Amino acid sequence: MDKNFLQLYGNRTLENLTADWTDTSLSAESAPWLNFPPREFLDFIAQYPPTPFDSIPSTDNHLKPPSYLHSQAHRMWLTSSKLDIQLKAIGAKSFIDLGSFPFFVPLIMRDYFQFSGEIYVSTNLTLTAEGHAFLKRKNIAVFELDLDPYVSDPENREFNRLPVSLPLGDGTIDLILLSHVIEHLYHPRSILKECNRLLRRGGQIVITTDNAMMIEAFTNFIGGYGYIFEPVENTAAMAFTFWRGHVRFFTERDLRTLLEADGFSVQKVDFAHCFYEVLFKDFFKNHIPVIAGWKSVLLAETPWLRNDISACAIKN
Repeated sequence: MDKNFLQLYGNRTLENLTADWTDTSLSAESAPWLNFPPREFLDFIAQYPPTPFDSIPSTDNHLKPPSYLHSQAHRMWLTSSKLDIQLKAIGAKSFIDLGSFPFFVPLIMRDYFQFSGEIYVSTNLTLTAEGHAFLKRKNIAVFELDLDPYVSDPENREFNRLPVSLPLGDGTIDLILLSHVIEHLYHPRSILKECNRLLRRGGQIVITTDNAMMIEAFTNFIGGYGYIFEPVENTAAMAFTFWRGHVRFFTERDLRTLLEADGFSVQKVDFAHCFYEVLFKDFFKNHIPVIAGWKSVLLAETPWLRNDISACAIKN
């Protein structure tokens, strides 16, 4: 960031800064910085057939049961379009999506962006025969993998026996993606070391995660809601499961520190603001992205307050 928050807004009171709570509707035309999906991508999602991995909890916002792609369309576009650019930039012939379940980023890369190289995915779930057959038809190889092997689940012995390394050779992979995975790990350096082993020299790692500096943390703090990032009942402090919930949020500095400690050079850090359960009026009651007026101004002017951060780094 070029200037900190006080340098940008320190001459204004909080009351003045946050005065406009009018709901502001956002669109590709009014807020191009949001990078909403193009119509072609939304049509692709609307027509995509069901998969064996597709289920999401019902909410009051649902008019009828949406697919995971419907619900996550904005984030899926932000991640997959970025990945497409990076794969083409390095002439990649292979990539791995770690912690991939329910596998929609690789499916998008295969079916929408037409990536023809090798795709590998990891999961900590035992897939059904139908699930394995589905991925095989897409020419996607799946491996079970424990991304956080220093943590054990006392109620699931099988989970504790997952492999801690992929059966692939050193320096054989062009790009590795961790998309909204690292925030679920207590010890992310373990998998970063494995990524370094797998990547060829000059290969790339792309990490996307929730931004610890997101404007919602600021809102939660000044609003006195009793939490900064999310209520404790949504986290691993309350229950240990295979999904675990969020255990850490990362800043740009955090990601740079982790990646550089394990032999990577950070090339680029980007910030995005994701909306969920929007864009499809047949599925969601509140399908138009809406945000308070003061937030829309700050997010447009100050990218590092957005809720999503991505880092791209190369193996030294």
